[in-house]
Amino acid sequence: MIATYDGMNKDAQPAIEQQLHELDAELNRIRKEIFLLQGGLRVVDNREQVLAELNAQYQSLGEQFVALYRRWSQSQVEESEAESADGQT
Repeated sequence: MIATYDGMNKDAQPAIEQQLHELDAELNRIRKEIFLLQGGLRVVDNREQVLAELNAQYQSLGEQFVALYRRWSQSQVEESEAESADGQT
């Protein structure tokens, strides 16, 4: 097991990749919902409130996605560096 960024190990990477895909799908769903509401293609009674809630969710999930992606990306760099170091010995 290779230790990586923030205590993550190589075995945890597929789980993080799955979380990234799930967050991406949810962000796309919210983005589509916002588009439909803003364009008047979906009508709700309290449009501004719903849009505000969706925008807040989108912002929060976006921040989670970025943090998780940075964690995953850093683990990729560290794994690559470890493999390079192993190859040089």
